Amino acid sequence: MILVFFVFSCQKWFDYEAHALIPFISHGPLIFWLYPVFGVRGAAYFLGSAELLFGLLLLLGFWNRKLAVLGSLGSCATYVATVTIIPFFPDAWAAPAGGFPAATLPFLFLMKDVVLLAASVYLLKQDILRAAAEMSPTQNGIVDRKRSRSRRLALKAQDHRRPVWRAMSCSATSARLLPMICGWGPTPRMSFPDRLMNAASQPAATAPSVSQAWQAIMQSCDGRAPSSFST
Repeated sequence: MILVFFVFSCQKWFDYEAHALIPFISHGPLIFWLYPVFGVRGAAYFLGSAELLFGLLLLLGFWNRKLAVLGSLGSCATYVATVTIIPFFPDAWAAPAGGFPAATLPFLFLMKDVVLLAASVYLLKQDILRAAAEMSPTQNGIVDRKRSRSRRLALKAQDHRRPVWRAMSCSATSARLLPMICGWGPTPRMSFPDRLMNAASQPAATAPSVSQAWQAIMQSCDGRAPSSFST
């Protein structure tokens, strides 16, 4: 699209092109006023300048999405103005070939603007989507800050709950390990007679005191192995 605008803009600065545009501009419902206002050469200069401007905007749109949107809007306006000439163009059908559907070359020249108009509309859609995507982080900054604050509050509440769960875990560990450490309960995976024989054969001096057992349990809750005795 940029190349098309630059090529057509260059043609508007020559005298032969200015006179070749007379049947197109004079029958255009949106651009017929150019001749009364600017004259034949002035109308060609006006169109050439506009096309050059829209091409530059499209080129700069690679780095600035807002300029790309403006360039796409100008492109759409350009080809809307030329496509509306089609229904009013004189001698559109070639009489030597029997008329419709055989068309004259100037009329076929206008038909290519239908494709260019569709391309311009597509560019406008894409540029608007990209510009909106670039603006969304700034517009949603307040929402993002609220979400960050909610996330921080949730993490803070979770930190407050950790001591409670830790105490509950230590209590469960104490209830499970205290009988085993103090020799009050049987060793797991032993039959009932073996448990009795093991309890009778173990000297009382080998069993730790309650304070030592409780100290070992508290150390195990902190992730360290008991140091007062071995299991």
